[in-house]
Amino acid sequence: MLHGLTVMLTRQHSNTESLQQQIQTLGARTVSFPLFAVESLMNVTMVNDIKNKLPACALAICVSRNAAEVLLPHLDHTNVCWAAVGPGTAQYLQQQGIADVLYPEKPPYNSQALLQRLLACNITLKNQYIMIFTGEDGDGWLPTTLIKHGAKVDVVALYKRIRPKLQPGQVTKMFNCDPKVDIIIVTCVTSLVNLIELAETAELDIRTLPLLVISKRIDKCARELGFTTVYVASSIADADIISELKNHIQHKEQAIGT
Repeated sequence: MLHGLTVMLTRQHSNTESLQQQIQTLGARTVSFPLFAVESLMNVTMVNDIKNKLPACALAICVSRNAAEVLLPHLDHTNVCWAAVGPGTAQYLQQQGIADVLYPEKPPYNSQALLQRLLACNITLKNQYIMIFTGEDGDGWLPTTLIKHGAKVDVVALYKRIRPKLQPGQVTKMFNCDPKVDIIIVTCVTSLVNLIELAETAELDIRTLPLLVISKRIDKCARELGFTTVYVASSIADADIISELKNHIQHKEQAIGT
């Protein structure tokens, strides 16, 4: 179904291994080019502060698996109600011994869907203390909306995304591989910005390459940066990303046919 396609994956390998295998099974070639690394912001003061606050917390929300991976090693108890934005984060929490995790039952896996899931489960939000564990560049929609529902919200930035240290020659080699990259999967704004900066440092103009993104927010940023062809998957779920890759193949075939 994806024969002849070369797909660039820009998340850390640990987060894309399943997707990469599925894409290859469908006949495409993959190129791994992680565009950010996670740097923990945790220190002794933060750890103690979180441990002191968690017992009074009605709900603890991990916005990403990165947040969960940074946080969980520092906790020695899990006696609170947990929620996650997506199944990957929920699965990691469960693997660490947190049996019950609320998360959206179906795509799209985003903050809006998580809020709907909480409301559907009759989770009380008004006058409740909720902790949100996220990254430094996290989207502010969820805390703002929970506050509107009457919750007291504490947002804790556990990590920041940093640009990988690459030489221009390494970037040039990545984009001059044979066969050439056909489409780039980008799953966060940070990756998109880092992609452009690295390409410009290597004196490459990659804005004519198709992008596949997983939100309207990233789509808007991509178009503002000058990308001309952007496919938007309905969620970060592997199935939705693969669906958009198939859509790209159809567009290519139609273009060749005309």
